[in-house]
Amino acid sequence: MRRIAPLRAIRRQALKGESLGLSGERIAARALRRAGLRQLGTRLKTREAELDILMLDRETLVAVEVKTGRSRLDPTDFGSRPTWRPGHRFGAEDLTRVRRATARIAERQDRPYRVDLVELVLFERTTRIYHHIDIEHPLPHPAGGAFGTVLEP
Repeated sequence: MRRIAPLRAIRRQALKGESLGLSGERIAARALRRAGLRQLGTRLKTREAELDILMLDRETLVAVEVKTGRSRLDPTDFGSRPTWRPGHRFGAEDLTRVRRATARIAERQDRPYRVDLVELVLFERTTRIYHHIDIEHPLPHPAGGAFGTVLEP
């Protein structure tokens, strides 16, 4: 079993790759539960894609893709200048696969569905979670404005 670092330890540790991703998914799931969504599962493998987190928002089935990354920028500068973002790793093909997988599950349950993107950005002294609800296109590259809702970690 892999150890998942708590939020305050992630910035201090040199987590990379899958360990960083697992920790990011755990933190994102917790923030979404606090925002009122109900968690159904994590790391669900389907024919089309692996769904990081599957949740319910009232009656809507929500597949949540989580992307975690670090930034040396100040959080106040992050949204005001073009820069690479963790969500840029979730491209058009990925989005299409996740939408297909979610649609298949939602159809079996006769529910509406959507795909959300959560970016967990680790700054030197703080962490921000950007929640993009019902995404239909990948994030513009480089980021140009649409930053989603900021959730409390």
